[in-house]
Amino acid sequence: MAIDNVQKAKHHLEEANQHAKHEYETAKAQAKAKLSDVNESLQKGCEKVKGYVKSNPLTALGIAVAVGMGVSALLSRGK
Repeated sequence: MAIDNVQKAKHHLEEANQHAKHEYETAKAQAKAKLSDVNESLQKGCEKVKGYVKSNPLTALGIAVAVGMGVSALLSRGK
């Protein structure tokens, strides 16, 4: 009787292991697909920013300076 319980427990653990492996592989595939989508969006965004900076260098510089000053003000506030 104890041997039967041990065998049943072993069988349940093997099933759980197989289920966990399947869930892992599914999650891994979904994460890779999402990462690919995010990477593609990021590349498109970078291309848009590069185009804007080339078309409007002074405006881009002004924006960069303003953002830098804002970040600096926020960081120095905590001191």
